[in-house]
Amino acid sequence: MLNQKQSTAVRADLTAKMLDALRAIVGEDVDYIASGTLNFPIVFEGVEGWAEVKVSIPKTDDLDDGYLKREDYKMRLVSNAEKAEERKRKAEAKKAEAEAKKQAKANTKKEG
Repeated sequence: MLNQKQSTAVRADLTAKMLDALRAIVGEDVDYIASGTLNFPIVFEGVEGWAEVKVSIPKTDDLDDGYLKREDYKMRLVSNAEKAEERKRKAEAKKAEAEAKKQAKANTKKEG
């Protein structure tokens, strides 16, 4: 595990490199708002806002922890996608059922 001095030095180095890279990508209006944190203005669909990028060095002795976090995130994305698909299927089934009932009711009125 990196000590505090090493973490601070790594974070400062990475943030400086990210500052240069972001300025090359989005323009000169990128700067520090805190130690290890950059921000820059954005416009999305005509709406203005701010993006913030923070560099942090987690304190952990487990070198595999970073990889485990990646895998956990990927599994959560898959799980969330599966849940969204299930909600969509249920909504479609409910809609189809309601439409079938509506159609049956209309057919009953025609026959009567």
